Amino acid sequence: MADLPRITIVTPSFNQGRFIAETIESVVAQDYPDLEHLVMDGGSTDDTLDILRRYPHLTVVSERDRGQGDAINKGFERATGAVWGFLNSDDTLLPGALHTVAHAIDPAAGRHVVMGRCRFIDDRGRYTGIEHPSRFESFARVLAIWKGYMIPQPAVFWTPEVWRTCGG
Repeated sequence: MADLPRITIVTPSFNQGRFIAETIESVVAQDYPDLEHLVMDGGSTDDTLDILRRYPHLTVVSERDRGQGDAINKGFERATGAVWGFLNSDDTLLPGALHTVAHAIDPAAGRHVVMGRCRFIDDRGRYTGIEHPSRFESFARVLAIWKGYMIPQPAVFWTPEVWRTCGG
């Protein structure tokens, strides 16, 4: 892939001053050349907005919302990328994640959604484990693995067509 696609990341947040700098730094550290990062803040009253002001590359919208889902939907209404994902305000990306996504997703080949592995950490940033295997073998295996699990949201990216087809 010669030209890397524009990637939009939406980060919903409300009173997450304790964690949000680490989240933003993990995205900045991607050193990805065409990135749009939208932070949808629900009207935080802690130090979240002061922290976000330190990052001029961000688009920050701070207004009351009806919760995380509403904030995410509002963010994707503004998204301009060819690839989308959302990263909660207490999650981080591992180094190189966005370059990996850019090379893996390929709508022309029918790959409109890509999912990686997700490492779990506690509130102090300590590694606590890794989610289930995500290598595709069959649809039956995917369903069996997901039974009792949730899709590892920080490790899933998709094209806008997926969002429009499935809805927010």
